[in-house]
Amino acid sequence: MPQRLLPLLLLPLLCAATAGLAQKVVVSQEITLKDDDRYEVFAGTGDMVILYRDDANSADLTAFNSAMEKTWTRELNLDKARPHPVGGLMYNGETVVFYTYRKSRGVFLKMHRYSDAGNLSDSLTVTELDGSFLTADYQLNYSTNGQYAILTHQRDSRTWLALGVEVATGRLLYKQTIEFGADGRWPDEVSAPYVDDSGVLLMWSQSDNRRSRLEEHVVQVIRVTPAGELTSLNIPLKETLVYDLELGVDERNRSVVLGGYYATDPDQAAGVMLLRIPYEFQGPPLLLTRAFSPAIIASIDPRDKRLRGIENLDALHLFFRRDGAALVVGEQRRATVRTVGGRGGTFGSTMKTDYLYEDIVLSTIGTPGSSAGGDWTEVLPKKQFSQDDGAAFSSYSYAMTPSTLRLIYNDEVRSGGTVSEYTLDGTGRIGRHSIMNTEYQDLWLRHEAGIQLSGTEMVIPSERRNRLRLVRLSY
Repeated sequence: MPQRLLPLLLLPLLCAATAGLAQKVVVSQEITLKDDDRYEVFAGTGDMVILYRDDANSADLTAFNSAMEKTWTRELNLDKARPHPVGGLMYNGETVVFYTYRKSRGVFLKMHRYSDAGNLSDSLTVTELDGSFLTADYQLNYSTNGQYAILTHQRDSRTWLALGVEVATGRLLYKQTIEFGADGRWPDEVSAPYVDDSGVLLMWSQSDNRRSRLEEHVVQVIRVTPAGELTSLNIPLKETLVYDLELGVDERNRSVVLGGYYATDPDQAAGVMLLRIPYEFQGPPLLLTRAFSPAIIASIDPRDKRLRGIENLDALHLFFRRDGAALVVGEQRRATVRTVGGRGGTFGSTMKTDYLYEDIVLSTIGTPGSSAGGDWTEVLPKKQFSQDDGAAFSSYSYAMTPSTLRLIYNDEVRSGGTVSEYTLDGTGRIGRHSIMNTEYQDLWLRHEAGIQLSGTEMVIPSERRNRLRLVRLSY
């Protein structure tokens, strides 16, 4: 792997003036990926960017400076007894890597810590994985401050295993089995794990979320503290058919929040909903719903003469205001599998998957008596089409400052396209700007894998045909 960045790759792609600020883009040297490689990008100390990469049995770290020049690469020396990397995180300027390995017929969870120079500073075995926890197939979840790592494993459709680890010490906090399904019923849906900055693990499930059994509809929220204490709360929603939900924590107002969309027709989101729960489950939950206006529905699909709702709308992110109101960010997503060639073809038919990621929908929903000035919904037009790529280059990345939310996306999924952004300020004003053009650069930006480095910088991976580059955007 070459050790020096090619000078031409440092050439800024485009400098655009937006609200009087120059925007600059710098691209790193290519890194070759294997077919089974996973990777994640972290913000290191100072201006450093750390690339963590692993496969089934090995892992490595690569550091880049502010000019996206490679400063060092380390192949991690994991135990030789069948190591299996779980993942990495950034804590207190160091990269922390978790992996499992086998020894004397046992399976162990281990943690390595690496300095900002890539040197191993600590290595310890966290625990032996025994009994029902005896599996190497764990998923790493962690708090945004990096203080807590929660490793989870889905054993079956209603049972999850969770291991809590204090990152600063490598101390095992708990081994917890989580059973979903209110009143013993099998859940229709179980959420992904969410870890807040206090180390609390939160997940939700729901049962009987269909019109024929709406009287039995229950949302279950489970909370596991760093001490391993599990609390479950069952919330009857007998009059609410849920279309899609996302979980978040409003730290300022000490609430667990489920925000998203409800439906009257199961195939369409009829409006935005917010279910606010006291953080420690002490007190009644509060449910708020706001219907989409006919004008909003018509702006998305002018052909819908009945104006009943919005199809294929996924709730993706929640952002909170001081007064308790929330901003729900959703996106229209559709995947269609089709047959190409037909039965009469000489070589038979081929299955193709088309991905269509369209408009972004912003909705604010407040609390009774808040100073929100009225709830609102705005549609941000976007249309991204791709085929057989898992929609890797669709959707958006986001960056936040105290005054502005930026949503950055590819106008089209192709080489040589324009990268644009929507901006939303604290007063609700929305702007749209072109950031850069990737013509002649062969950049394919994976926005959902992008990270924010600071209030003025972010890094977005570009991946094409097993070639990875990191794109640093300053604005």
